[in-house]
Amino acid sequence: MNLNLSDKEGLIAWLMGGQSVTRGMVNLPRVMALLTRALEQDGFAGAGDEVRELLLGSVVDYEARTGESSGYPERLLITPAVVYMHYADWEAAIVQMLGVPDPDLQPDWKARYRHIGAAMKALSAIGIRVMLAASDVYEKQHGHSMMEVFMASCESGEDFDQSRARLTAQRKGLRAI
Repeated sequence: MNLNLSDKEGLIAWLMGGQSVTRGMVNLPRVMALLTRALEQDGFAGAGDEVRELLLGSVVDYEARTGESSGYPERLLITPAVVYMHYADWEAAIVQMLGVPDPDLQPDWKARYRHIGAAMKALSAIGIRVMLAASDVYEKQHGHSMMEVFMASCESGEDFDQSRARLTAQRKGLRAI
């Protein structure tokens, strides 16, 4: 496997099988191979079993907890949304494998472990693209973004659902009297 870890777009295309995050599925064995290879290049050989258990465990846990499918696990394909939901947990577990005592206080760990840092950046880019696509769909459906709802909630002290309802009503021309 010859992966160019400095080509984030190439890694994303490889993980997604050339499809966009709104149309494709993430190839879980490729994620495993990417993370295992990156860890090996950063001097952590033999992490394949831990990586496999980490990734498969989160997929199985998600399906058991929600009753929803994570994609096509029998074909080892997962939705990009699953990457979005589990990316932070995966990164935290990998940071623990690396022995970084407090990654929040040592944000340079990705520079120090540049191969796994590059791999994690590719996975986070998939997650960000999922979030942006969902936000765009939400804004088209409701006439305001999720960020606008969040900001309105913060400014007013209302909970998120109240602010969303208020913004939706305002969009329809309704106002409080």
